Amino acid sequence: MRFNNTKSSLAQLKELDEGQEALIPLTASMYVPGNIATTEKVLVDVGTGYYVEHAPKDASAYCDRKISFLEEQMKNLSDVIDAKKAQLDDAGMQLQQKRAQAEQQQ
Repeated sequence: MRFNNTKSSLAQLKELDEGQEALIPLTASMYVPGNIATTEKVLVDVGTGYYVEHAPKDASAYCDRKISFLEEQMKNLSDVIDAKKAQLDDAGMQLQQKRAQAEQQQ
């Protein structure tokens, strides 16, 4: 998950010194070489091209909140999918019953 990777990168940032060369993660699979300007502030992608400057601790807390939110939404979505599958099964059973009744009437 993207936010877990971000938290991992934030944890590794603590071990780096300012001015040190490092591979900077742009995405989960793309890194670019760069130098650490500061370890006191990071830019956090908050969506649709907007970034907010945070301390690493605050950025990690943001990731935790997003992870919790996404896990809750996935659970809700899973519940909705299960309910829709049950409705589909019921509709299929009703259709089969109506077909059987129609065949018996003929």
